[in-house]
Amino acid sequence: DEEQQKRVTTLVKMMESMRDKQAASILNEAEDAVALEVLMRMNVAKAGKALAKMNPTRAAFFAEKMGAPPLTTEVP
Repeated sequence: DEEQQKRVTTLVKMMESMRDKQAASILNEAEDAVALEVLMRMNVAKAGKALAKMNPTRAAFFAEKMGAPPLTTEVP
């Protein structure tokens, strides 16, 4: 919903304002769905730097999810 989108947008801005290591530490511990949403909405360069500082297994998980095709089979 709209309120949830506002909260995610605020979280994205906070993560982008942090140092890479700080953002990575938080995203490492966040729920998968939340961390993935934030990473996908972050500036590409900043998301990449945060991924580079994350636990490699977790970073690979998020990279795979971000590169995966959409889950829906609807035709646009």
